Amino acid sequence: LAGDMETPPPVTMSPILHVVVVGFHHIKGYQLEYAYPPLIEGGTLDSQELPEPWKHLPSLALPDGAHNYEEDTIYFHLPALDNPKQTIFGISCYRQINAEKLLRREADVTRSSVQKSVCVLSRLPLFGLIQAKLQLVTHAYFEERDFSKVSLLQETFQNLNSLLCPEMLQGSSTFLGLSSRDLILHFKHKAVLLFKLFLLERKVLFYKTPVKDLCSTILTLCSLFPGMMESGLEESASTVGLRQLTSELRPEEHDFLEVHLAPGHSPSELKQSLDAVTTEKGRQEDSTGEPASPLLPSKEHRSTEDLSLLSRTIRNSETKCLAKRAESVEAPTEDTMPFSHKASAEEKSEKPAEK
Repeated sequence: LAGDMETPPPVTMSPILHVVVVGFHHIKGYQLEYAYPPLIEGGTLDSQELPEPWKHLPSLALPDGAHNYEEDTIYFHLPALDNPKQTIFGISCYRQINAEKLLRREADVTRSSVQKSVCVLSRLPLFGLIQAKLQLVTHAYFEERDFSKVSLLQETFQNLNSLLCPEMLQGSSTFLGLSSRDLILHFKHKAVLLFKLFLLERKVLFYKTPVKDLCSTILTLCSLFPGMMESGLEESASTVGLRQLTSELRPEEHDFLEVHLAPGHSPSELKQSLDAVTTEKGRQEDSTGEPASPLLPSKEHRSTEDLSLLSRTIRNSETKCLAKRAESVEAPTEDTMPFSHKASAEEKSEKPAEK
């Protein structure tokens, strides 16, 4: 039986694509240590080579801060290699063990603990069901205290493929491990706000430890929408049609301008300048019937010395105009002086007369 498992079966249409092991190396960082079947066609089981769309797989399966917990669970998404519009669902179970307990200790193990994750890449979003079984497999894998014994991982691949099928998405197995009650108790009335933000497709940043609780929260929120867990996540990892991000700054100087308010000016003067810009644009729109063009000062009138303390970067058409207005603001005259200031000034002038 062991000899038959050495030859990985085809994974074209199987629910489970791979079972992989990700470890943390104190010099190399996160790295792939084992994959069954190999991630690269024709590669070896212990090859560390990754497909380009899955280059972030090690860091996803073993996130930062995992060393603070004895065990944890991580859910993540990857684009399918055969169809970038489809999603591959990753379920990873993390554990760590004291290096002194290992029966076979590798030469590169120099720290007191060894951290690894056993990960399953699935075509079906059966997160809770796969996690329940993978957690037991990970525990047994660590109990061996010899990570070179991978027969258990190969058996896991075979067993999961024989157990899982697409028809299971129509039952309760999809929602195993998710609790709407816990979501409401934790967020209370803000759960409705999260639900609305989800409908509006707004970006929301979740931050929580351990990662298992964070993943469960997000999936539970998704499960509140009918059909989302069963078929709504098919393109959740798709990058087709998205613009490629670049780390290079824009070469055009006129696109953005960082503006700072000089120490001599108060925030109220800044607000007055902004109101003046809005009023001027409104007048132009009323007179021409067309959107007003930005009021741009020339480079000769732009002073970099007076622009030194404002914490935001905003559009050039607004900021240059705002900067020019802020520079031209003078000390308030008696006509523009607030009533409270006028009253205090009159009291000061009356005091010498009383004496």
